[in-house]
Amino acid sequence: MTLIPLEEHFEPLPSPWTSVKPGNLIEVRRPHVRIQRGIVETVLADGSGLWIEPHDAEPRIFVDGSDQTVVLWG
Repeated sequence: MTLIPLEEHFEPLPSPWTSVKPGNLIEVRRPHVRIQRGIVETVLADGSGLWIEPHDAEPRIFVDGSDQTVVLWG
């Protein structure tokens, strides 16, 4: 995992992630570390997870809403 400086213009999004929509630009973070920034591709209907298409050469990732260490910023 690469440590990437955080940018402050994003705000944390409430969980469950029902307010997140496909096409939204978000960052996936754990405390003090940005994991990935990308465009939301798909959101599960109950907001319990989503697929993110990255902005860079990283692979597409699934973010599980049950992971208490993950916070979405948007």
